[in-house]
Amino acid sequence: MWRLSTMKTPSWFVTFFAVVLAGCAPSEIKPVDIFAEDACSQCKMAFSEQGFASEFISDDGSVYKFDDIGCMEKFRKENNELRVVRTFYKDFETKQWTPENKSIVVLTGIKTPMGSGKVAVSDSSEAKTIAEKYPPKNDLSENTSGCGSGCCSSKEK
Repeated sequence: MWRLSTMKTPSWFVTFFAVVLAGCAPSEIKPVDIFAEDACSQCKMAFSEQGFASEFISDDGSVYKFDDIGCMEKFRKENNELRVVRTFYKDFETKQWTPENKSIVVLTGIKTPMGSGKVAVSDSSEAKTIAEKYPPKNDLSENTSGCGSGCCSSKEK
């Protein structure tokens, strides 16, 4: 007669059960790479420099990629019905994706793809250094609200 206290659970069963439970856990939302064929969701331009890129993922899993932080800001303002679940920025220095909650967006005098002058970094001392090294210019030829002077619209005409 088997007694519950003397039964040993096979190790393969424990391993199998652990894997099944791990597979049921919610997955972390991760950034999506930018590929050569990708274009900015706002201005439709190709990505010229990844250090200025940003993206967000909506609640339906759609990924919206942007070549300039200003383009993302303009797109979100024009499409405020989209439910964003995660936002990522490329760190200006490292070119690595950084979650929004670990990013610092700095307005600079750096010429960005669409002229916003905005770059993101993940380190506060780096943000201060960049802000001091590249102060915003008053004579930006393109608007600082985002995506160049009227260059882009997410609405089809």
